[in-house]
Amino acid sequence: LTFKQSAKVGPKKQLATLILNEFDARIEDLRIIGDDSAISTMSKAKAEFKVYVTNMNKTKNARMAKNVLRVQLGVDPVADKKGLGTNLFPPTGEEEKKSSSVSTAAKGALTKLKQKKAFTSADAALNRALSSIASNDKDGCLRLTSTELLMLTVLSSQGLPVFCEKWDSLIHNSKLEASTSDEDAKNKGQDDDDEEFVIYFNAMAGVLNCAAQVWLKIASRKLDRLLEPFAQSGNPIPEKEQGQIATLKKDKDFKIGTLDDTAKFLKDPLTFAKSCITLMEAVRTNIGPVDTQYAGDKRIKMLTQSENGLGTKVLSWMAKDIHKWAKVLGNVDEAGNALSATSINQESMDHPQSFDAAILTKRDCRTIFIQIAQQTRLRSIFTSTESRRISGEILPQVLKSNTFAMTEWEDQPSWWNEPLREDPTAQSCTCKSDMELLGAILDYGYGGYDSMAKQDYGFAQKARTDESVSFTRAAVQARVNHLTRELHEVIEREHIRSLMGKKRPSPSKTNPVKKQKHKSNTSGGIQAGLQAFFTRPASTKPSNDKKKSNSTPPTSPECDEESPPKRRKQQEEVECVDLT
Repeated sequence: LTFKQSAKVGPKKQLATLILNEFDARIEDLRIIGDDSAISTMSKAKAEFKVYVTNMNKTKNARMAKNVLRVQLGVDPVADKKGLGTNLFPPTGEEEKKSSSVSTAAKGALTKLKQKKAFTSADAALNRALSSIASNDKDGCLRLTSTELLMLTVLSSQGLPVFCEKWDSLIHNSKLEASTSDEDAKNKGQDDDDEEFVIYFNAMAGVLNCAAQVWLKIASRKLDRLLEPFAQSGNPIPEKEQGQIATLKKDKDFKIGTLDDTAKFLKDPLTFAKSCITLMEAVRTNIGPVDTQYAGDKRIKMLTQSENGLGTKVLSWMAKDIHKWAKVLGNVDEAGNALSATSINQESMDHPQSFDAAILTKRDCRTIFIQIAQQTRLRSIFTSTESRRISGEILPQVLKSNTFAMTEWEDQPSWWNEPLREDPTAQSCTCKSDMELLGAILDYGYGGYDSMAKQDYGFAQKARTDESVSFTRAAVQARVNHLTRELHEVIEREHIRSLMGKKRPSPSKTNPVKKQKHKSNTSGGIQAGLQAFFTRPASTKPSNDKKKSNSTPPTSPECDEESPPKRRKQQEEVECVDLT
């Protein structure tokens, strides 16, 4: 219930009086019944409504007054767009009552905001898709089965396996021969650190199968909980409950189908890999355009802060990596483009879940793609670069860069990157917390964040003891996005420099003849031609000196047999001039 701001004062007061009278009547009825808890709830609602009525005609407090009603209806309060005030609710005029109904509502709203931060942006998008209604989808939305939605959940947590030349070893979890020899490990100064962060498609299929089993247990438990009272009492099921039971039965059947699909993927990891790449390309083609034109300070700052702080360059890198996978797996069309499709055909709609599908909007597709791209790119950097070099050279360079300073980490604790007192070896390291966080998020993924927070990482220990810090998935994701963006920039610059170094010829292989010829032409070919008048007549044969060019200068009087007669006659006349 809200009153229009443009309505007259008289009608507002009349409606407010009617509503307050209705509150009184309902409270009186509840007193007759003797329901004390309902009376308390109704009295609080009446007090909150009085606060709204008191402030509804004040322009300054209009937003805060409406926030009272928003909280009553289960909607998050709206903050000041201009950022001039931090109060979400109007003052009650009873400062001595600290535990007023409005403060209780404010605490509830803040609790909801904290719960939102407990999930990453991709998790929120997947939850919206899971609770969406297929009949309400708009143009450009992506329809997904429960199996595909579960696949995106696993990919959002860990990312895709990073493409490499020995890509087939990433499907069946075979040892990477090129990077696990004793000599390579010795040269890198690490013991199989490159294998530590590698993930495989067959292992991901196992994780997917375990998740499908959990899904099925949850669906069965919900259905049994609803049927149990009627089974014990023997009473007939009301019509309202019958609709809920039918929905839960359908959901259980879908979860059984998902478990069957994951069991097939577990037996055939190659098919699972193809399905992942096709699904990822379908999500990518639905995210809209990606702008990578970093030109001008304002545009650089805008694109750097975009995509949840990840920037747009990592998205372009991810698109190339998907195409590499699609090419070797055969998921391309006749033109060589990666195939992009989901199990539900938008035209025929013949899939059992066509009308009960999860709906992903373009915004949700982009959010999910950003998180998967970040995890995949970060994994590629850690598998291709020595960990000591990242912590000792690259990360300190990243933290001092100008572009890194463009994105601020709002939830950064005061103790971040400070070494533990009992760790004297880390005193010289200025990026210990960042390095631990990046390695931990690759090991546990966003899905295993709760387990990661219980480990003995330095940042995890401090976060558990610091109650003032809200160290949630969303807070961690912001920092990881910023670091991944800048690490990508550094690695790409190094890659470009190495390519340019290979293309640049060495000085020993430079041809001196070509250099002399180029210098003669650019510094004035006319002078070289005049010199020929005085040094060599037409009848004189050219010298065999290797240092001189064999080609005739454009203004030389010499000519070959193919020269036109007129040109030859002019040359002969010039040669006969008496220079004495």
